[in-house]
Amino acid sequence: MKISKLFFLIASIIVLLKTPVLAEATRTYEISIRPDSSGLTNSEGNVIVRDAFQEVNGIAFSNDGRKVFSSNRKVTGTHECVSMMELSTPYDLRTASLVLDEASPMVTQVGLDDNDPDSRCTDIKFSKDGLKMFLGNQTGKIHGFDLASPFDLSNITYSNNVTGDLGDEPSFSFSNDGKKLFYLEGKKESQKILEYSLSTAYDLTDITLVNTLTLTTTANVSDSNDYGRAVEFSQDGMTMFVLINDRTNNNNTSLDSVFQFSLTTAFSTSTATSVGSLTVPEELSLRTWGMALSPTGNKLYLVSLVGSTNASRYVGSGSVDVVTQIGLSCDYGIVACVSDPKSSLSSQVQLAKNNIHINTSIIFKRFEWIERNRNTNTLNNFNASIKSDNPFIIYWANKLEDKVVARLASLKKNSTKNEKNNWSYWSHGDLSIGTYHEKSGGAGITLEKPKDIRTDGITFGVDKKNGENDYSGFALRYADGKSKFPNSAHGTTMDSLTLNYYKKSPFKENGYTNMIVGLSSLKFDLKTDGTLTGKRNGKQLFTSFNLRNNDEFGKFNLTPSLKFNYSLTHLSDYTEFLTNISSKATNVIYEDETFLTGDLAAGILFNSDPIKIPEGIFRHNGGLEFVYDYSPDIDFEYSYAGSSNTQIYEVEKYSQKNIRANYGYEALYNNKFTLSLNYERLQHLDSNKFSHTDSLFVKVGRVKEDDYEFAFNIDALQDYKINNYYLINLGGFDLKISSNYNFMSEIPDHGASLEISSKF
Repeated sequence: MKISKLFFLIASIIVLLKTPVLAEATRTYEISIRPDSSGLTNSEGNVIVRDAFQEVNGIAFSNDGRKVFSSNRKVTGTHECVSMMELSTPYDLRTASLVLDEASPMVTQVGLDDNDPDSRCTDIKFSKDGLKMFLGNQTGKIHGFDLASPFDLSNITYSNNVTGDLGDEPSFSFSNDGKKLFYLEGKKESQKILEYSLSTAYDLTDITLVNTLTLTTTANVSDSNDYGRAVEFSQDGMTMFVLINDRTNNNNTSLDSVFQFSLTTAFSTSTATSVGSLTVPEELSLRTWGMALSPTGNKLYLVSLVGSTNASRYVGSGSVDVVTQIGLSCDYGIVACVSDPKSSLSSQVQLAKNNIHINTSIIFKRFEWIERNRNTNTLNNFNASIKSDNPFIIYWANKLEDKVVARLASLKKNSTKNEKNNWSYWSHGDLSIGTYHEKSGGAGITLEKPKDIRTDGITFGVDKKNGENDYSGFALRYADGKSKFPNSAHGTTMDSLTLNYYKKSPFKENGYTNMIVGLSSLKFDLKTDGTLTGKRNGKQLFTSFNLRNNDEFGKFNLTPSLKFNYSLTHLSDYTEFLTNISSKATNVIYEDETFLTGDLAAGILFNSDPIKIPEGIFRHNGGLEFVYDYSPDIDFEYSYAGSSNTQIYEVEKYSQKNIRANYGYEALYNNKFTLSLNYERLQHLDSNKFSHTDSLFVKVGRVKEDDYEFAFNIDALQDYKINNYYLINLGGFDLKISSNYNFMSEIPDHGASLEISSKF
């Protein structure tokens, strides 16, 4: 119990608050491209002899980001309306191929003439499932086409799915469900966004005007030379972007701008307010006529009729008609960073669930160790010293060391009289890496970004044999978890401190039960582009119960196992201060939440007979379990600062059906040095998720004090940098395993080393 109190005290000292540092969203030029022709035959039977862009107006991507399409206004002669390239890296134009396909459906399907202005394409969009393609034309209509396969230009058909005349050279966008059409009316001095409702998703023949957003008043677009060119939305529809082209001096100015709007209701222009604008740098492009964003908002694509003024900065021949790719330092950070509440909430839930899973896994591995060695004296595998330059910590460490030494002396003295009263000390290190695929709302809509979660921790435990097959103990675990989204600046970290009480008890004549009760304190830090934007606290109470039988079957000593886990977690309310990144951003306010989680696991565990080796004893262990997650889905509430509308997002579990498999081995050497390694994989079985978590558990120990030392050093003068090592004498050689970790560093700083030495 004294050890537990000390580590609670240490953890309280090293968890410090940090002052957020204001940083602006930044943009990085990555590439400008103009892919050349490939000489292949396109879907209409013509040889591809032109490059991708001929007075290019629009750009669109397939759902997987591996195809990119452009729409071209110049279609006479060998030019085609639509061109298609492939990307070896999704959404990265730096990996673009040559033109692999092209088509002019306005001519081949609608029946228009090459020289007719109606056949000249402006903007291009696809339905979310990729089975419909939409093209604007120069005279003001939007035409819809059906595709036989998603994002495939072959076998295009036209079913008279067309709007009336909406205005000059339409630029447009759809809501995620296809039931709203947004048309950017770009004429001089009358820039407007017309919001239409569609009676049937993507049916252009029946549209109703529901709102008109006048940009001259909303975004101060008032120059008579301004012309609207593109309108785009973030994935959740809460942010809107409008590209305005400046036609001063025949478009050759550096005044083209992208305006950013915040919406309090998804895809509702009546709730839009201006956040600000970004002027497109002249060295990147002139006559900017189109725009797109990657789904995660980490890249901006600008379509330009005049490319970079520095000819060496783009790929392709000539200096006109290029698409420029710009990296954004944070999600949709053209003017101000945008939050991703859904992905963030999902990360917090998963980190909290992982904390319970790893704690119970470690304790159950201790149960298995006890079961295998209950008739030996090898339960004690912990001997530690704690060192620090901090006088306060030195005082308590010395107090603890005196107590431990006295206790060990007492145990050693009384061990021959009453072995049942012996306390055993142990330590355990763990590393867990999880990969979680995106959660989709269907038809290419991403609700939550894919993420990687890494957790590492250290556990110190003490237990006591109370009687035959009756043990009880305490374990304290500190862990650091990190959640990162690929291609996103958002990330979440979680520090946790958990006190576990565990007990192994006999059950009837030939069985026993394992039981755990745990209490955790959670500390979340949310960061955007490396800057702290939010802090959240949490508490957890969990229990796990396991019913086992002493009977073992087969040469691998198979035993059935039934396990039940249940937990209650409370997360505090907090505000995500995106204004720490940019003063123009909108903060997000999250309500507190209490939720239940749990699972039921059934399977077979195995444990091989001891294998004698010259150095000691070696044995294998592991198991295979089916895990049924009965956790209910969790409703979180949040709102945007300045808005009275409360958003509700339901965080669903990744998989209800899971398989957990683990394999490990343990070695007990003749000098009583012990080594245990165990690998565990939790595989989600839901076909549309494919997520999993891999964990590695390492335990080392030594009973004999003069040959084994564990040192734990906290350096308060260096941001509480922690160093620890295990020193073992093995067959005349000193084996030293060292590691370090810096708890307060913005950049993770940890490492490990293995050192073997001997005296001759």
